[in-house]
Amino acid sequence: MKFLKRGVALALLAAFALTTQPAQAYEKDKTYKITILHTNDHHGHFWRSEYGEYGLAAQKNAGGQYP
Repeated sequence: MKFLKRGVALALLAAFALTTQPAQAYEKDKTYKITILHTNDHHGHFWRSEYGEYGLAAQKNAGGQYP
């Protein structure tokens, strides 16, 4: 009997946990706060080319050729 009660309780818990939540829609005149995580934080000084370039310009041309 304990196993049956425990099984029913687990089944109900799983059913409630797996149900979908209602979709949240945009609300007019509501203030929304967002966080933007910026991970491109090398400031252009992590890579130097043989031409004296730093950052993304040197990285872009590291595998290619100059015109």
